[in-house]
Amino acid sequence: MPNHDRLFKELLRVFFIEFIMLFWPKLAAAMDRNSIEFLQQEIFTDVTAGDRHEADLLVKARLEGIGPMVFQVEAQGTPQAVFPERMFSYFSRVLFTHQVPVFPVGLLTYDSPRERAPNEYEVKIGDHAVLKFQYETVQLNLLDWRDYVGSGNPVGYALMSKMRMKPEERKLVKLECLRSTLSLGMDEARTELIAGFVNTYLRLKPEEEQWVVQELKISNPEQPLFWTYWHEKGLEQGLEKGLEQGLEKGREQGLEQGLEQGRGQGMAAIAELVLKRRLGDLPESTMRLIRSLPPERIADLTECARDLPTAASLDQWLARNSGPSAS
Repeated sequence: MPNHDRLFKELLRVFFIEFIMLFWPKLAAAMDRNSIEFLQQEIFTDVTAGDRHEADLLVKARLEGIGPMVFQVEAQGTPQAVFPERMFSYFSRVLFTHQVPVFPVGLLTYDSPRERAPNEYEVKIGDHAVLKFQYETVQLNLLDWRDYVGSGNPVGYALMSKMRMKPEERKLVKLECLRSTLSLGMDEARTELIAGFVNTYLRLKPEEEQWVVQELKISNPEQPLFWTYWHEKGLEQGLEKGLEQGLEKGREQGLEQGLEQGRGQGMAAIAELVLKRRLGDLPESTMRLIRSLPPERIADLTECARDLPTAASLDQWLARNSGPSAS
């Protein structure tokens, strides 16, 4: 099963400014982009749930007319009655730690229910309101995917895959997500990140996937279709099994094999992007070693990249985590 928290963290970390532009354009316009700093993620003890929680995204930036502030984004994949209380608890901790204004956001990613979720936490004693805390919410299952087709925003195209749609619209939504992403002309790693995200949340039948591939070829004849290539190869591998009795099973198996290969390729491209931002260009030998890692190791590397300050520390991490003896 995909790690949904990690998928959303990767998306928002790489495309943070685009996320703010999509939903709060005035804040994005006032932001000094050179001041953006991804903070060490806080570890919260969640007394309501009895466990520990790592903040999804904490970003410090300077805004004109406001000064320094922290964006706190929490992606929530399941509806929980205690979520407003948790948001207040996390907000309080961040505010106390950083001593600057905090902009709290709940990104609600679940499919149901479709009732509007609360966006405040209130403490009352009788009729007296002791505390009223409000936070921003982006509830994807209440948004119409059509409103984001022409947004020109890669986060909008990724999140379309989790927005409200009819069952018969799924393949059309997937086509629009990918076609719009390709139209941005981004580098391969960013394109792979968006496409991989869309693929995770919009899985189609093999014949529907092939329809998407063919439509993309028509609209993008000169443009590499990084992610759709693996779908096509997966379908071919399945179809080559050939026996009529096992044809459908073979197609499904071939598609899954192709998707798994594509997943590894895409995750390696994302890791390369994150590491280059932090360490600069890396030797080809290092990149070959990263690409040879299994997908779960590449995901671990991407997650801990902020803790690798030098190329030497990256080499040490690879030495510990590659090869048959890695644990």
